[in-house]
Amino acid sequence: MTIYDKINNLIKHLDQEEAITNIKSIQNEIKNNKNLINKIISKENVQNIEQIRQYRHLENKINYMILELNQNLKKIERGNKIENNSR
Repeated sequence: MTIYDKINNLIKHLDQEEAITNIKSIQNEIKNNKNLINKIISKENVQNIEQIRQYRHLENKINYMILELNQNLKKIERGNKIENNSR
């Protein structure tokens, strides 16, 4: 399996991840809510609106997923450097 196949496989899995599908759905709801968009543009306080709270919660989950991916990639990269240096 090539690196490109592995990346494509990862993308497919991420697209099926619940947090990612939910945040896409909430993004569409927010985009379609003209009143909410106007509040955001005019920089009104939108912290207590349920859609915004859900979005931020899911955004945090996704950020942790990205952090975990980055940490795993660093481990793999370090392992490859050690392996290449030992030859």
